[in-house]
Amino acid sequence: MTSPTRLSEIEKFLDTVTICPNQLGQRGALWGMRNLGDWLSGERLEVLDRRAAISEQMTTLPGWKLLGLGAYFAFLQHP
Repeated sequence: MTSPTRLSEIEKFLDTVTICPNQLGQRGALWGMRNLGDWLSGERLEVLDRRAAISEQMTTLPGWKLLGLGAYFAFLQHP
């Protein structure tokens, strides 16, 4: 057990560690942004194609409803 004040400081530390990538990860992301534009464009098109396919095919399923659709998820309502 710890004091509320110390617990608050621990939570602050854990939040900072969780949201701040380490230096190696930051360097890798920077390299990717500078050098992988063509690859990223291709990946984006593939995700958009998959999203469009889900949206189009949902109309063929009787009773099912598409409630939400993103790049990597679909919220569906079962009849």
